[in-house]
Amino acid sequence: MAALAGLVKNLQGLERQLEAILWQSVALIHHGGSSAEIGNLSSQMRTVIQRGTAFPRADSVLCGLDVDRFSRAKLAPVAVVTANRNTNQQETFIPDSAAFDNISADLGLNQTYKVGTAKQTQAFAIYQQYGGGVAVLDYDLDDDVDLYFAQGAADAPGFVAKESNQLYRNIRSPKQTKLQNVAAPANVIDNRYSLGVTAGDWNQDGFPELVVANIGANSLLLNNGDGTFDEQPLEDQPSLTTMSSSIAMGDVSGDQLPDLFVSSYVDYETIGLKPQVNTDGFIEAARTPFNHQPALDDIYTNDGRGGWVKSKIGSGSQDASYGLGVVMTDMTASPENELFIGNDGKANQLWCRSTSPSQPVD
Repeated sequence: MAALAGLVKNLQGLERQLEAILWQSVALIHHGGSSAEIGNLSSQMRTVIQRGTAFPRADSVLCGLDVDRFSRAKLAPVAVVTANRNTNQQETFIPDSAAFDNISADLGLNQTYKVGTAKQTQAFAIYQQYGGGVAVLDYDLDDDVDLYFAQGAADAPGFVAKESNQLYRNIRSPKQTKLQNVAAPANVIDNRYSLGVTAGDWNQDGFPELVVANIGANSLLLNNGDGTFDEQPLEDQPSLTTMSSSIAMGDVSGDQLPDLFVSSYVDYETIGLKPQVNTDGFIEAARTPFNHQPALDDIYTNDGRGGWVKSKIGSGSQDASYGLGVVMTDMTASPENELFIGNDGKANQLWCRSTSPSQPVD
């Protein structure tokens, strides 16, 4: 606690007020702070943001140094070598600078993630503070990359969306490349509030599947190999109070078959509560993750027959965290993968396979 208090003091001295408040929040969470204390920090956070004092001033960061006194460095141009697929020859060019163009309209890509059935600009519920995922796959095996987008567009408590997730097929010709929304003909219409998505060959038939993390039943979309998918809900009794955030596919049980990991952010009956706004239009107290119950993450172990066995990772409140992102990879040179979870406001977690068959990771 003393170390965290020292860190907070140093950040305040550096005019890094927002970071100082966030670290105070971490200290309170780890040492049993009350909801009133956490609410007070939320009020402080709102105040420094409104005053524009969340971050240090430029002259403070530069310690009074006048950067205009110095000339800018001139970097030598870098030659870029590319391979021309038509002539099988290398081509060299020197770019003026790194630049990107937004070509979504030219390709026919029209996707905006929406956090409700109506447009909303403030006073967000906890589930509305995060965007949707994108899966990159070649679902029709034509050697062109296709895109699957999650969509929210639903409201609590029922979370029935007015817009579906979208699957864009990459249609390339010698003259142009276009993306076409094929969600309906591909049978991947999904009108739940979706967040995380991933793709991978679940049943090992050579065609990639899609997996979607929703508020409600998470779903496995099985690729039929003919351009269509069949849905298999991953839960018999879906919960409309659990917010699943990220999802990953890979072998975590050591049997060379892909399993599924679903990271959960919160599991709380009042998941749809929005912060109160005063008469001036300002939020009185923001909804933070600490106002909600954290959730245990889930593993769906592949049974080798098209089904799965669902289990929780860890047990009890000490393992429940506000999971945001996951990296699934082999960190220990073992037959299976490990799971590194990036959590919000709580310590990150690294899960390795347990020696107990009933607990695939520990």
